[in-house]
Amino acid sequence: MCSKQAIPHPASASAVSAPLTGLARLRVQGVDAADFLQRQTMNDVRALQHDGEGQWSGLLSAKGRVLYLFRLIRLRADAFLLCAPGADGAGLAAELGRFVLRSRVALEVDPQPARVWLGDPAPTDGGWHRWDAGRWLALGEVADTTTTAALDAEWQHLDTRRAIPWVDAALRDRYTPHMLALHRLHAFSLRKGCYPGQEVVARTHFLGQHKRQMQCVAARRPLQRGEAILDEGRTVGEVVQVSRVDPGLGLGVLPIPADSPRLADEAELAVLAAEPIE
Repeated sequence: MCSKQAIPHPASASAVSAPLTGLARLRVQGVDAADFLQRQTMNDVRALQHDGEGQWSGLLSAKGRVLYLFRLIRLRADAFLLCAPGADGAGLAAELGRFVLRSRVALEVDPQPARVWLGDPAPTDGGWHRWDAGRWLALGEVADTTTTAALDAEWQHLDTRRAIPWVDAALRDRYTPHMLALHRLHAFSLRKGCYPGQEVVARTHFLGQHKRQMQCVAARRPLQRGEAILDEGRTVGEVVQVSRVDPGLGLGVLPIPADSPRLADEAELAVLAAEPIE
């Protein structure tokens, strides 16, 4: 069996604040915003009792497959911000818009890049939401819209090390929350009641039916997204994300446990322990 190894933590860098283009942002606001999101998303919106609080959540298909994954942040009791790594904001708005009907809500895609802060502690000027360990998201206006590819790559690299998948068009509607290990993010609720895909999520959880799960993987050569993962000559999974900083590091959906995972060219594949997000 391939033993899990820890991902080396790089030396701490200086704190930096800059715009980030890799996050789609959608504002959902109106009198019915909380109830609307409670019905459509896979986590318990009512658990967000205070402004600035957030949770991982998402949208599922009727078959329980992940369509969008996002950080859902309460701005006010009647206004929420959805931040979806790697997603298309217009697509997210269109998917949610199908269910608005008579609900008194407005959906607005924010065209400006998100401003983020890398490092601890957070800036002292207020208005920052804690994304995870050492990362913060500004909830106010972005003054500077100049961004850098290096920051986008570093943010995506940290998400990869922490096993946070970027659910883009290529990954959309393919895997259940359990297969993407979204329990690590506490991204779905088993108690809140009905939402699209809830029955599949509950059945999978309580019956223990998922045989594959997303894990951090590494190879001595660059990984390719979508390439097959083999075990004893059989295809058992695939690489679903590759770090933009270290192309030998990625995320793969594969059996738990995997005895001797390899790539198609016989390159060995190590299974790593994801870096904690707290």
